This record gives sequence, C-alpha cells and structure tokens, in this order.
Amino acid sequence: MKNDDNTYEDYKQKLASLSENDIAIFNQVEDIPPKIVRHNAYMALLCINGKVVCEIEGKTFEIKKDDLFLYHPNLFVENAMASIDFKCRGILMSSAFFDSVLLMGSNIWDIKSAIQKNPVVHLDEQEAAHLIKNADFLYYKLTSPHNAHHKEVISLLVQAMTYEFYDCIAPKLQLQLSSYSSADLIFKRFMTLVTENTPRHRDVAFYAEKLCITPKYLTTVCKQASGKPASEIIGTYATNHIKRLLRSTEKSVKEVAHEAGFDNLSFFGKYVRRELGVSPREFRLQQARQGPLPL
Repeated sequence: MKNDDNTYEDYKQKLASLSENDIAIFNQVEDIPPKIVRHNAYMALLCINGKVVCEIEGKTFEIKKDDLFLYHPNLFVENAMASIDFKCRGILMSSAFFDSVLLMGSNIWDIKSAIQKNPVVHLDEQEAAHLIKNADFLYYKLTSPHNAHHKEVISLLVQAMTYEFYDCIAPKLQLQLSSYSSADLIFKRFMTLVTENTPRHRDVAFYAEKLCITPKYLTTVCKQASGKPASEIIGTYATNHIKRLLRSTEKSVKEVAHEAGFDNLSFFGKYVRRELGVSPREFRLQQARQGPLPL
C-alpha cells in the first residue's frame, strides 16, 4: 500500500464519509475518520515505525514498533502525540458492521473488559507480518470492483480474519472460552446495554426492564459479578461518557447536555458538579490547561 498510489488516494477520499456499515484499512493516523471513532467503532492499530504516546483510560502508554493498540466503543483515549517517523497499519470497523459479521456472543464483553485493562499488546515479528498481510489483502478486496456478492465476500473475509486475530491475541489478553451461568450471562448483557445506553439512561429500572428481571435482582447479580451495585456501574459509565463529550471542543455545553439526555441545563450542571466537583465549563478549562502529553 503506497501513499502515492492513485487507487489509495481515491480510497482515502471515501474514508471521511464512512457509513455505519463500513470498514476501512488505513496506514496513516490522519486517515482515520474522527467522526466514526468518536461514536461506536472498533479499531486495531499496529505500529510499524516510530512511536505514539497517549493516555488511555487515564493511564499513559507508549506504543512502539510491533505494538498493537486495540480500541473498542467507550474506551477513552486522549492527548495522543506521534513521533515524526511514526507509521502504522490499521483497520477500523463500525460497531454495526462488527456486530453483523461476528458471532462471539457473550465473549464480546470479555474482549472489551480485557482491552479496557490492557489496550496495548506486543506482537512478535511473525505475528506482525501476518497481520499486515491480512490488512493488505482486505484492502485489496475493499478497493476491487464490486461484484454482486461483494458485501457477502467482505463480511465472510472479515469474519474469518477476526476469528484468526482473536486466536492470536487471546493468550496475550488472557482470554479463554468459558461456559457461563445464567447470572454471568445477565451481567454480560447488562454491561452491553450500559455501554450502548449511557449516559441517556441512568436508572437501574430501565436496564432491569430490558433484561426482564427486577432491579433488586440486577443489583444482586452485579455485586456478585463485579463487587459493585448496578447503580454504581451505570453512574461510572455515564460520568465517563459525559467527560468524553465535554472534552470535545466541537459542542457547546448545552449540546453536550442534550446528547447526554438532560433536557434541563441547570440539572446537567448540578449533575456534573456532583460527579466531577466542578461545573461543565470549569471542567473544560481544567482539561485545556493540562495540554497535550510531551513526546
């Protein structure tokens, strides 16, 4: 894949207008459509040269050659700084596309949880080379003339590559296929609902109704699985999501409040002050004063 290739230049133009059912291969950070990443997207980025320093979930990471950065919806990344010689290869997949081609079921939450704890893993030289070959082949198929079954071909190809990719990273993330009790499955379904519906829905009853159980039983399941009540889990995800929205300079506080499900701006201000200790505007000023991480 060369940057001066006409086909690649044409392909780059399509990245900015990705729909919710699209998938993209990229080899430059600036090619990543920010609008897609801000919403529901999965991404795997392999560092080929140079390095990137960034904060992931409040922790500082240095991503170097043959390091693989794994991103899923609701993972918070900020203050990324790349070296001048940084090169990468990566794949970006919308959440809708990911869910449509994969059948991992309850294992999806295990993957998300593992990535949350360890979003950067190191590949050996052979694993990195294999990942690049797969990305190049997928890119070739994406940019080839579309036939009648192009969508089906891409879906099956992505499915096969993703399962192969899972088998590669599972030992590094300490993932293993397991059987689950009914309570485990409820908890995993609950966590999926939380990531999809916070911060707009912050009431335990909302999730209990979706799961066809009582709020009391949902709280019991959550305490057994995580040591935390359902209300605390929901509150943590809602607050983290609001932090992400407030860190965006593209939206006003009023717009953030509306997107977060607060019809009353005053109530939103009180909620933020209670959870973060400062007003929404003060929080933004604090973030602006911190500035980017040095490289």
